[in-house]
Amino acid sequence: MLLKIIVSLTVVLSIPVGLLIGALVQNDLPLLDPPGFKKRLAVYFKTNIAETTENSIFPELRPRSYTEAIQKLDEAIQQTVSALGWDIIETDTTEHSLHALVTTPLWKYKDDITIRLTPQTNNATSVYVRSQSRTGKGDLGTNTRHVMDFYQALEKQLQYKKSG
Repeated sequence: MLLKIIVSLTVVLSIPVGLLIGALVQNDLPLLDPPGFKKRLAVYFKTNIAETTENSIFPELRPRSYTEAIQKLDEAIQQTVSALGWDIIETDTTEHSLHALVTTPLWKYKDDITIRLTPQTNNATSVYVRSQSRTGKGDLGTNTRHVMDFYQALEKQLQYKKSG
C-alpha cells in the first residue's frame, strides 16, 4: 500500500515538474550566461515582465541601438512584429512606439509588448522593448524570449533592407 502511494505521488509530482522543465526548454533561454543559472531561474519563476534597461543584469535585456533613420526603423519594427505573428494593437508614429499582443502557443496566455524608440545624440536610435504577461506571477522566461525573438527578427529585417 505504501509503495502504491509513493508511486502515485511520484507520478503526480512529475507532471508539473515536467511541464516546468518543458517550458524552460521551449523558451531556449541563455540559462548559463551571466548572471548565472540560479539567478536566472529565480527571476523566471518570480516575475512576468522582461524589459530592456541600460544596466540590466541580463545582457539580452539591454536596449540596442541602430543607425537607420527613425522613420525607417519605425517601418522595420512594424514589419518585424507582423512577421513574428504578433497582433499590432496600437502604433504612435509621433512618439515612435508600438503596442502588440502575443498569444503563447500552448496555453494561449496573452502577453503585451511595448516597443519604444529613443533618438540618441550619436545619430543612432535606441530600441527599448517591454514584454509583460497579463496573468501569472512567473513566466518561465517567456517574456525574455519575446524580447530576444524581436531583436533577432528586427536585425534580420534590417539586414535584408540594407542588402535589398
